[in-house]
Amino acid sequence: RPLLASVDAVDRAGPRLFVGDSEVDAETAGRADVPFLLFTQGYRKTPVVNIPHTAAYDHAAELPSRIAQLLKMS
Repeated sequence: RPLLASVDAVDRAGPRLFVGDSEVDAETAGRADVPFLLFTQGYRKTPVVNIPHTAAYDHAAELPSRIAQLLKMS
Protein backbone atom coordinates (compact mmCIF):
# COMPACT_ATOMS: atom_id res chain seq x y z
CA ARG A 1 0.00 0.00 0.00
CA PRO A 2 2.71 2.56 0.76
CA LEU A 3 4.26 2.08 -2.68
CA LEU A 4 0.96 2.52 -4.48
CA ALA A 5 0.04 5.49 -2.27
CA SER A 6 3.36 7.13 -3.10
CA VAL A 7 2.93 6.58 -6.82
CA ASP A 8 -0.66 7.79 -6.72
CA ALA A 9 0.39 10.92 -4.81
CA VAL A 10 2.52 12.01 -7.76
CA ASP A 11 0.23 13.89 -10.09
CA ARG A 12 1.37 12.16 -13.30
CA ALA A 13 0.05 9.54 -15.61
CA GLY A 14 2.47 7.03 -16.99
CA PRO A 15 4.19 3.73 -16.33
CA ARG A 16 5.12 2.63 -12.84
CA LEU A 17 8.47 1.16 -11.88
CA PHE A 18 10.06 0.31 -8.55
CA VAL A 19 13.83 0.37 -8.05
CA GLY A 20 15.32 -1.45 -5.09
CA ASP A 21 18.08 -3.65 -3.80
CA SER A 22 16.55 -6.30 -1.56
CA GLU A 23 14.16 -9.18 -1.25
CA VAL A 24 11.71 -6.89 0.56
CA ASP A 25 11.79 -4.45 -2.35
CA ALA A 26 11.12 -7.30 -4.78
CA GLU A 27 8.17 -8.47 -2.70
CA THR A 28 6.81 -4.92 -2.47
CA ALA A 29 6.95 -4.51 -6.24
CA GLY A 30 5.37 -7.91 -6.78
CA ARG A 31 2.48 -7.24 -4.41
CA ALA A 32 1.88 -3.89 -6.11
CA ASP A 33 2.13 -5.53 -9.54
CA VAL A 34 4.82 -3.03 -10.55
CA PRO A 35 7.92 -3.90 -12.62
CA PHE A 36 11.00 -4.22 -10.39
CA LEU A 37 14.49 -3.02 -11.27
CA LEU A 38 17.04 -4.70 -8.98
CA PHE A 39 20.31 -3.03 -7.98
CA THR A 40 22.56 -6.08 -7.61
CA GLN A 41 25.23 -4.42 -5.45
CA GLY A 42 22.86 -3.34 -2.69
CA TYR A 43 21.47 -4.84 0.47
CA ARG A 44 20.36 -8.40 -0.21
CA LYS A 45 20.96 -11.83 1.25
CA THR A 46 19.63 -13.94 -1.61
CA PRO A 47 21.41 -14.60 -4.92
CA VAL A 48 20.20 -12.26 -7.68
CA VAL A 49 18.82 -15.18 -9.73
CA ASN A 50 16.48 -16.05 -6.84
CA ILE A 51 15.02 -12.56 -6.47
CA PRO A 52 12.08 -11.83 -8.79
CA HIS A 53 12.92 -8.82 -10.95
CA THR A 54 12.09 -7.38 -14.34
CA ALA A 55 15.65 -6.21 -14.94
CA ALA A 56 18.86 -5.76 -12.97
CA TYR A 57 21.82 -3.42 -12.95
CA ASP A 58 25.22 -3.27 -11.22
CA HIS A 59 26.21 0.40 -11.33
CA ALA A 60 24.25 3.62 -10.84
CA ALA A 61 25.38 4.86 -14.24
CA GLU A 62 23.34 2.04 -15.83
CA LEU A 63 20.06 3.13 -14.23
CA PRO A 64 18.88 5.63 -16.88
CA SER A 65 19.42 3.20 -19.75
CA ARG A 66 17.72 0.33 -17.87
CA ILE A 67 14.71 2.52 -17.15
CA ALA A 68 14.57 3.60 -20.81
CA GLN A 69 14.65 -0.06 -21.89
CA LEU A 70 11.80 -0.96 -19.54
CA LEU A 71 9.72 2.00 -20.67
CA LYS A 72 10.08 0.86 -24.28
CA MET A 73 8.76 -2.57 -23.26
CA SER A 74 5.65 -1.16 -21.57
